Amino acid sequence: MSLSKKAAEKRRLAEKRKELRKEKSKEAARNRRGKEGEFFAELADTLPLANSLKQSLDKSTVIKLCINYMRLRELLQDVFPATNVSQKLPLNIFSMRDEFELVLSLSPFGDIVYATDNVKDLLGLYQYDMIGCGLSTLMHPSDWNEFEEFYKSGESSISVTARFKSSLAAKSRSTANGKNPQYKTVKFIGRRLTAPSSSSPGKDSKDGCVILTGSPVETLAVSEQVIDSMTFTCKHTLSMRLTDCDERFTELTRYPAGYAKEKSFYSFVHPGDMKSVETHFKSLYSKETIQTEPYRLLTGYGGYVEVVTVASLVNNLKTGKPEAITTIHHVIWYLFGL
Repeated sequence: MSLSKKAAEKRRLAEKRKELRKEKSKEAARNRRGKEGEFFAELADTLPLANSLKQSLDKSTVIKLCINYMRLRELLQDVFPATNVSQKLPLNIFSMRDEFELVLSLSPFGDIVYATDNVKDLLGLYQYDMIGCGLSTLMHPSDWNEFEEFYKSGESSISVTARFKSSLAAKSRSTANGKNPQYKTVKFIGRRLTAPSSSSPGKDSKDGCVILTGSPVETLAVSEQVIDSMTFTCKHTLSMRLTDCDERFTELTRYPAGYAKEKSFYSFVHPGDMKSVETHFKSLYSKETIQTEPYRLLTGYGGYVEVVTVASLVNNLKTGKPEAITTIHHVIWYLFGL
């Protein structure tokens, strides 16, 4: 065999060996991917999620959810040591139709270790996207300050109206203010739960958690609201002087027709609730929509009605600046004088 033929044969054998190595490498990579896929499928299977959702999760999301699921179990075990949480916890344990629930760690940024799946319907956000995020990244910066104070204070509960990121807000039609905000106004009620052995609530992120209930506050115009027999509406100037009240105001508060016109709304608020009501309405100018805690409105001939109020700013269509306030008052209890 000539030297040229030997060299050609050598090159051919080298190419063949190279191709074999490539095939072996590809086969090894396929095996690794297969084993990796099986591993992540088994890992995702430990999560209490619908099978259809598990199949759509990428690897990083599976890892994030598993880590936070373990954190949730640990937090619940710390707070409720007598409860057996060794079984698989359903991630819809708090589900409600018109409210969503968050479980937050006591970290400085309020890490979300759990969110109910109905946040998709109420805010347009996916449960698995929210889990692992800090509450501070989803809430309007101006409103996060109130939660930050709550975390630092060690208080056991919080109730506040805040603006929360929502994809539904951007897609929805213009609100009563003529805007398409990227935030949805949400009424939050939170409770701090600490481990029985923890002497310093909030000192360590493992000492407990915060259970937060969020209820979106509708910002529809008064004409679009469902008004029942125990609800009345009012219009106000920016200084809270009443300019108009519907007929149910007279029926439910027992004041003569036209009595409230041009009077300050605050003159009807029970003195014991004045501070809370003023605080809510002062925040209206930054939040544009607020929902109050239950408070008392004084009625004619003595007594009072207990109401929850949703208030919204009305902006001038040309200038975009606030020009009035509309309020919807839901009567939840009443006590009339003789």
